[in-house]
Amino acid sequence: MSGINKSNIREFRNSCLGTGPIRGTIGRLSGEEHEDLDIWNLYIWELDKYVHVESISGVPYRKIRNIGTNNCTSNSFRDFHIVCETGSLNSSIPKAIIKDIANILLENKVFSFNYYQGYYSIGMSFVDAVMKASNTFIEYYNSHPEFRKKYKKEQLFTKFVLQKLILKGDMFYEKDNYNVLIEAIVNTEMFTFKGHPVQLALRDFHAEYTAGEVIVINIEILSYIVYSMLKYINVKYGRTEDNIAEKARIV
Repeated sequence: MSGINKSNIREFRNSCLGTGPIRGTIGRLSGEEHEDLDIWNLYIWELDKYVHVESISGVPYRKIRNIGTNNCTSNSFRDFHIVCETGSLNSSIPKAIIKDIANILLENKVFSFNYYQGYYSIGMSFVDAVMKASNTFIEYYNSHPEFRKKYKKEQLFTKFVLQKLILKGDMFYEKDNYNVLIEAIVNTEMFTFKGHPVQLALRDFHAEYTAGEVIVINIEILSYIVYSMLKYINVKYGRTEDNIAEKARIV
């Protein structure tokens, strides 16, 4: 489906019909066969099939799994990526807290590792690693008053240390900041049916729609910490060089 026209909520946009038979049926109903009930029955059957099947190839307008999220790939996270230095991170992030977070995660042995084809890597899924690391940090923050005094809660968000993301399946998504306010569109008159105006309604309007929203450590920060840990483990762990007195630091 095409996205909602948020400047004109009453506009119904076209959906992608692809190369399916429903396109031909619509053409027949738009012509001389518009009164043929058999064709209408065929159209209803094809429409039922159409709305139950989602294209997984080609270029559908809007994938079901992305509804309610920003569809830009830059705003979704499926895995850690290489961040070689803190200078690559958002300049608003205090460098001191990155070291503190790393120490907390190391002391609590948050990450598990595996060894495959000569290399160490994270031995847990991306989602599990992010959630376990974030929950460990949040629990530590809540249970240590001196740490809360050092880093104010609101600053953790304004400085991009923590972020709110939508968790769906094996990916995190940033929230779509361009969503229309529900209060602004509920009860909008959408169209007239059989002489009666039909207004936009939302089931459970007063319910809190926060399912799937999670608070996590900024993915950029975690990517830097994970990259630094894996670099250290793969370069230093198990080595027998003479420089055993040398100190290797992760952060």
